[in-house]
Formats: sequence, structure tokens, C-alpha cells
Amino acid sequence: MNFLKKEESEYTTLLGNLLLNKKIINKKPFKTYLWLPKGKAEKVHMYFYLDNYEEYKDLSILNKRNINNLCFEAYESKHKFIMTNILMGTMTISPKAGDWAIGYAEISFYKHLLNIYEFTVNSTNEFIFNFSKSNYLKSSYFEFNNYNGEKSLKSKDDLKFDNLSHLNINKITVDTSPTQNQFKIDFLTPCKHFLQFYKSRLPIVNYIFSVMTFIEHRKVDFYKTYGVINNIPINYYIGNRMYKEEYSAYEMIDFREFDNFFKVILSKDLEEMKFLNKIITRFNVINNRNNTLENKITGLVYLLERIIRMKGANPDHKQKFLKEENIFCDDLMDIKTIKNVRNCISHGHEELPPTDLLLVYRNVEVLMQRIIIKELNWNFENSILSPSYLKEYNPFYGKRMTFKGNRKCLEGK
Repeated sequence: MNFLKKEESEYTTLLGNLLLNKKIINKKPFKTYLWLPKGKAEKVHMYFYLDNYEEYKDLSILNKRNINNLCFEAYESKHKFIMTNILMGTMTISPKAGDWAIGYAEISFYKHLLNIYEFTVNSTNEFIFNFSKSNYLKSSYFEFNNYNGEKSLKSKDDLKFDNLSHLNINKITVDTSPTQNQFKIDFLTPCKHFLQFYKSRLPIVNYIFSVMTFIEHRKVDFYKTYGVINNIPINYYIGNRMYKEEYSAYEMIDFREFDNFFKVILSKDLEEMKFLNKIITRFNVINNRNNTLENKITGLVYLLERIIRMKGANPDHKQKFLKEENIFCDDLMDIKTIKNVRNCISHGHEELPPTDLLLVYRNVEVLMQRIIIKELNWNFENSILSPSYLKEYNPFYGKRMTFKGNRKCLEGK
């Protein structure tokens, strides 16, 4: 199958159906190739194999209607697969002869994928999340070389956090080694249904990995979850995320402070975590290294205004908000200048030199990071956001714009 991204042997082959409002809509089951990640952070992907032009035509009609509650369901020996909120991607088919054709349809998006085992087990309250590499969330271990040159694990000390009853958690364990990265949460009570997992378990994990992405400036996230819901084992994959191993641009918190930092961010209750996750996730998306400087500047200023609104203040009075929230910004570029540069970019009044755009971006980035760090109840002085650190290591710290053109836009006139 030359349309497959991986070797055919790596795929689970299924016969499955498309459902709309819980009703099967295809005339016969689709032959389906489903790839599930095993050892590293990658996104699940799936194809329908098409050998009939009518199937292709029916899927094309569905695709044009852009239905957002289309689901997929399939059964295998002792397994049930449910994929929700499917969207079609690339589709192609080539007629061969008569009613014979060969083609495929790729699933470009899904929201949830549940692999449900068709048997029951003894209840366990632990959920295990396989996640991508983190500079902070890792075990301490020691390896040695065997006589044959192979490495063996001699000793290992996992990260452990407890006293989390306010989150219905007994303990959190980070268990990593050269061959695995597992984030384990042992809850105080068993999970009775998927909605409970989605509303009270998953937000905690999303929040934690958003914070890790924030302090490492690279994507840190889970790609697979194993747990037990109502005595039935499940594997869970989330579909509206991309996973890509990236190097860490910096570590915001000193490694010696991380245990204390992690305990502080876990002191939040569930609703606070949901609120902060919205802010931090948005910051991480805007501040992605692949974004342009213009998009980062405009996005971060809009995010600041959104935070001000969420806190019930007036976004036109940014300086007043920063003062009331005790956000130290005396050492940064004036917020009025940053706002006016955003307006320049948005309205295309002036083309600013790249060095000035980079300078403005670095200032608004530090400002937003200090706001988020404060929301996490951490002192920015104990991070790379402190004035002393920036003065020594950030070449843009304390610099002024060099722009010599018409300054009316920059001055807000």
C-alpha cells in the first residue's frame, strides 16, 4: 500500500463503520488501516482503503458537508475502537476496470480515540501517560556498560509527589529511563465513566504538560494513556495535537528549584488549573518558534488584553492593570510602545527593521512570561526572567529601538 506512511505490518487492520448520531451511514464496513504509536511521541493516523468508486463518492459528499460529529467504530478480537469528531483529509481513487477501483481516504483530524478492551479487570485508580521528553520530568538513573558493550540500568530514582488530596490524587510518579517516559497518577477514587476522566482527570494532566511546555519552550505532551474506567481497561489517544521532538531553547527554572516549583503549581485546585491552562496553552501556541515575529507580537498583546478582560479589568488600561497585579516591568519597554508597534503591524502603517521587531518581541515575551509565572504563584526573581539574569544573558535587555522613519504610528498619533 504505497499511500501508507509506515510499513504495512505496523498497522492494525480493521473493518469499521462511520456513524452519524449513532447511526451507521456506510453501506458496508470500510477496510481500515490504523497506526498507533508505541515507543515515541507521534500522532495516531488512519486510512480507509477504497476499492469501490461509490465509496469514494459517498465519502467525498460527507467531506464537502464538513460534518463535525462524525464518528468511527470498529471491533477486533477483544478490542473496540471508537474515534470521535472525524474530518477527512486527502482522498484519491483510480478506476481500474468495471466496478474495480483502488484508492484511499486519510483521516486528517479526530478529537478522541478510545481503544476499549472487551474484558474486565480488578479496579485500579492509576492512569499512565506516555509522554515526550522533558528536561525536568525525569528519573535519576545510572547506566553501565556490560562486557558485550550493551548498556544496563544499575539504579534509578523516580520523581514522586504526594499530599494532593485537593485534586483527588494519592500520588504522582514520573518513571523514565532510556526506553520509556511514563507519567503516572494514582487517584484516590476509581474512574466510573469516560466523561469523568475527561472532566476531572484529563484537565490536570493537560495543565501540567502546558506548564512544562511553557518553562522548557518546546512541546512536552502525552501521546497515549492507559487506565481503567469502570473496571474496563482502555487506551486513550488525543487527536487534536501534533507531536514533534524538539530541542529545548531554555530552561526557565533552576533544576535545583524544580521540585518546589512543581509542588507550587500542583497547589492549584481543578478550576484554577483549567483557567490557567487556557492562558498558558494560548501563550505556547503564539510563542511557537515557527511563528513570525509579527504574529508573535500581535498575538501576545492580544493575549494580554484577553487576560485583562478575564480578570474583569479594562484592556485599554494595560499599565494600570500591570501595576495593580504587581507585575514588575520597569526594566522593560514601555507597554504603550509595545501596543503601538502591534497597531503598526496590524494596520501596515510602517515596516519596522527586523532588529526592532526582535527587540519588541523579546520585551513583550518577558512581560507575558512574568504574568504567567505570577499566576503560577512563583517568584519571577527565581527564574531566567529576573533583571539580573536578563542583564547578563539577554543581549536585547535594556536596548532601545533604532527605527528612524515616521514615528506617528509608534507614538500612537
